[in-house]
This record gives sequence, C-alpha cells and structure tokens, in this order.
Amino acid sequence: MKMRKGIPKVGKLEIRLERWRSFLIQGLLLSGFLVLGVRAFWLQGIHANFLQQKGEERYSRVLPIPASRGIIRDRNGQALAISIPAVSVWANREDLEIDGAQRIALAHLLNENPVEIARRLKGEDGVVYLKRQLPLDEAQRVMDLKIPGIYLQHGFHRAYPKSSEMAHLVGFTDADDKGQEGVELTYQAQLQGLAGARRVIRDRAGHVIEDVENIRSPRQGQDVLLSVDARI
Repeated sequence: MKMRKGIPKVGKLEIRLERWRSFLIQGLLLSGFLVLGVRAFWLQGIHANFLQQKGEERYSRVLPIPASRGIIRDRNGQALAISIPAVSVWANREDLEIDGAQRIALAHLLNENPVEIARRLKGEDGVVYLKRQLPLDEAQRVMDLKIPGIYLQHGFHRAYPKSSEMAHLVGFTDADDKGQEGVELTYQAQLQGLAGARRVIRDRAGHVIEDVENIRSPRQGQDVLLSVDARI
C-alpha cells in the first residue's frame, strides 16, 4: 500500500502561523500609519487655528498709545507747560529671562542699584516699572541688551519752560503724568488726554514684529489759556 505524499500537518501549521504573523504585522503597521495620518490631519487642519491662536496669545500684547497733556499757555500764547516724548522701562515677570550680568548692565543703564533692581524683579507683581520718563536714546540702549521680558512704554514727560517764574501758579505732574498742584491739578480733567490702545505681536526679545489691530486711537488733552502774562 502506497503512502500519500504531502505536506506534514506540522508544516501546514507553521505556514498558517507565518501567514497570521505576517497579517498581524501588516495590520499593526497600517494602524500606526493611520493614527499618524489622522494626527497630522488634526494638527495641520482642524487643530491648526487653535495652535495658531495659542501661539499668538503667548506673544500678543495690548499696548497703550500715549496721549499728551494739553499745553498751558499765558494770555499771549506763550507755553508754560508742554509735553515732550519720553519712555518708561518695564518688565513682565512671566516673560523675563535675565542673568546676573544682564541685571547689572540693566541697573547701570537705569542708574539704579543692582540689588534694588533684583528685588523689584523678584516681586509678586506681574508687571514692574523699572524706570519712568527716560530719554529715547537711553531707552534704546536698554533694549540693545535684548533681555526677554524687558519692554518699553512710550509716553510723555512734562516740561516747564518758565519753571522758575511760574512754578507756583502752573504746578506740576507726578510720574503718571497727573496734575498734583496749581493749574495742572485744577484743570486735570481738561488737560489730561485719553490714551489709545493697540494689539501687537512681540518676539521673545520684546520687539514688536506685527501690529494686529488698532483698538482705540488716542485723544490729546485740551490746551488751557491763562489770563496771566508770563513777562510780568
């Protein structure tokens, strides 16, 4: 009696296992590629706007547009109090990245004690004003340090051409440009302007790289004409 030739049962089982293993590996690879494809579609498509919004929120800031105070004049129109451009230096502690050498250099440019600058930067307030009413050239040297989290705020500084003769009448303003005495205080509501606002995008160094929108235009303060003659 002749034996029928063929593949042994053990061999057939091994072939089935190899095929099953091959199908499993192919299925896993296909599933992996499918997951990656869905993830890429989500990030680049549906989720792209969300990521862009979060990125813009990280570096988006609403900055004030300063409004100058009105001019105080005598009855002949001669200016007794004017506003000239000046800059304030401030820090946002959430964005701040500063080392010891940069802190010393910053204090030197601001003519402040490095220990005092360090103390103020470690405070609890998120926004810290380091120096107000700096000349433009000095403020630019501060920005040349390129310290992330250190920013400039443009504004105005009050000046009095006839300060010695009319100081008792005209008065003065404080660091926030608000009247404290004399005409500056009496006519505060009229002299003070209304600051505007704009939304910008900053880079990590604090430089404005894009103006997003003008939220509100500034309104300058009204002039005040006095009945006195500065020449007398």
